Amino acid sequence: MNTVQHAAPTGLFALSEDHLQIFSSNDRLLPLASTTPRVAANRASLASTRQTKKPRAAAKTELRRMRNREHQARYKSKQINKVLDLEKGIERLQQEIQELRLQRHIISIGVPGRETKWGVAAEYFRLFRNGLRVSNPMNVPVGTVAVESPVHRKFLQTTMTSDVIGVLGCGVDALLKSWRQLTLCHSDINIQLLRLEGGPGETVVAYSRGTHTITEDTLRYAFPHLGNGSKDSAWLASRLLGNKLVMNGCTHLLWDEDAGRMTSIQYTVDMLTPMLQLLGNLGEVSKVFSNARANPQCGWWHE
Repeated sequence: MNTVQHAAPTGLFALSEDHLQIFSSNDRLLPLASTTPRVAANRASLASTRQTKKPRAAAKTELRRMRNREHQARYKSKQINKVLDLEKGIERLQQEIQELRLQRHIISIGVPGRETKWGVAAEYFRLFRNGLRVSNPMNVPVGTVAVESPVHRKFLQTTMTSDVIGVLGCGVDALLKSWRQLTLCHSDINIQLLRLEGGPGETVVAYSRGTHTITEDTLRYAFPHLGNGSKDSAWLASRLLGNKLVMNGCTHLLWDEDAGRMTSIQYTVDMLTPMLQLLGNLGEVSKVFSNARANPQCGWWHE
């Protein structure tokens, strides 16, 4: 019997043993034992692409979040600035309203103008409502009377006697010295005249409310002992710095009818109450004013 030998397939139909598909008895197709190098490379490339896309997507998401946060921060800043502008506008309107009320009060009692004690008192608080604005206050030591606005000096020279009595002594220079010290310590001071009343004799009693922020200059000029380096002083300074105080004041202006000028200006301001509210107890308040240049009534020690 002749044996027929079949030639092994060649060309397109040639398969190696590694690529044969073996059928089981129930004709189910079993997977190939291995894959071609090209398929493996494609799979590896696809996996690498997916891994690369994930960090890129995360970076885009984080960038979008960062831009949203920046946008929200800018919007919040604009809203805060609007509120601050409104508060400043309201404060200016309140000052104008108060000045108009004072003018109405002066007119209602038959005062012809600034030449009377009422007019002088009202103009005094109008001119000095923000103290004396000085340039380069850091270069001006406490107690020095530097060149101030000629308007302030001219007003005092024409409405006060030459020996007018102030908190720090007699004369126009003493009055300006007091205002200079006050302005150096409280650069944003704002004094609002509330009302004028008649006092004993020819005295005008002025009630006012002042506000100012405790700054580095306040600590340096009014409370220099808080910078002595001790932990207790540093703690007190940190408690005070940046806080806004609201203080009620009372000023007595004595008028000389014959001279048509003021002969004395004495004031007291309640700085103790807001300090007590801020620090919480009298012991801490006492430490603040101990060895300070200013006392709780905002008067100054003579140097």
